[in-house]
Amino acid sequence: MHGAHRRPSRGGGAGIVYCLSRRRVDELALQLQSDGFRVRPYHAGLDAAARRNNQEAFIRDDVQVIVATIAFGMGINKPDVRWVVHYDLPKTLEGYYQESGRAGRDGDPARCILFFGASDIRTSEFLIQQKMDPDTGAALEVEQRIARQQLRQVLNYAESTECRRAVQLRYLGEGFAAPCGACDNCCEPRTLQDWSTEARQFMSCIARLAQRGQRFGAAQIIDILRGARSDRVLSRGHDTLSVYGIGKQRSVDEWRSVARALLHQGLIEETQDGYPVLSLNAQSGQVLRQELIVHMAAPVKRSRARSSAAEGPATENGALFERLRALRKRLADEHGLPPYVVFHDATLREMAERRPRNLSQFADLPGVGEAKLARYGERFIAAIAEHAQSAGL
Repeated sequence: MHGAHRRPSRGGGAGIVYCLSRRRVDELALQLQSDGFRVRPYHAGLDAAARRNNQEAFIRDDVQVIVATIAFGMGINKPDVRWVVHYDLPKTLEGYYQESGRAGRDGDPARCILFFGASDIRTSEFLIQQKMDPDTGAALEVEQRIARQQLRQVLNYAESTECRRAVQLRYLGEGFAAPCGACDNCCEPRTLQDWSTEARQFMSCIARLAQRGQRFGAAQIIDILRGARSDRVLSRGHDTLSVYGIGKQRSVDEWRSVARALLHQGLIEETQDGYPVLSLNAQSGQVLRQELIVHMAAPVKRSRARSSAAEGPATENGALFERLRALRKRLADEHGLPPYVVFHDATLREMAERRPRNLSQFADLPGVGEAKLARYGERFIAAIAEHAQSAGL
């Protein structure tokens, strides 16, 4: 998971939650609605009118959250999205880049959070296996191979300890001098742990199978290392290998992480022909000879401290900011406009900070032209004065 694990704040601005399936969208939208959030679903299973109404409600700030499949957002014109959450593992890194890019288009701070766990990988692998010819039932090997490559790219991003901005831009063919100073890896560097012993055990299993003229994928190797008594292990005589059962102390998910780390670090190879099996390469020997240490990132222990990046100003300024947002919403509804057309969040923050008392001071705010000064100035100045009076300032 990248970013703090918490529910959306009711004062945290507008946000989008992306899910892979329509069912997940509907379930999560209902859950958030029951928790008191203003939220609507969006996916291709809804009729066109419902999708249009839900999107329009989001643009006008009638709802705070849209829970959606990737069908949402391609044509949306809402620059003040303060956060984007990927509830499921994205299908492609390019898709993730586009979807997360819908936050903060007005230039104000925004948060992008990707939730990631081992179950997401199993779900993605299952969906890839379902890519079959509808007429013959045969596997669409080319499509499956491409999908697996895209999944590996997403996993490489999710598990990387490198600056995430650098990973994204390298994928797009651009360079970036890390650190970005904004992603979790730059702000909360993870501790690296030595997993060389497990790496050698994993590679030794690949080597022992190769001596028998056999190659298998990660699942079979993990079963061998953990001493599984499954039919696919016993029927092939893999329980007689010298490495059988030497990795019982590690869980399946831990061994899966080892396999992905070795692949990501280029220390083993995986075939690309639709039947992914593992083999050693020139770099493997350095690990087996203990000339190279294999590091993996330790799990991150997140701080429960709140981040203010996308939640607006704190304390007294925050209360005034929310009052000004409410006024902006009323004015937008009166004029049939999306709220950001009245004023951007950045302008409201400046109002909350400077607290202009007259039109001359109000005109000095960024984002306030002559037309907006004449149309909205008096209303906002009055709201600022009312807040000051009620707060005893």
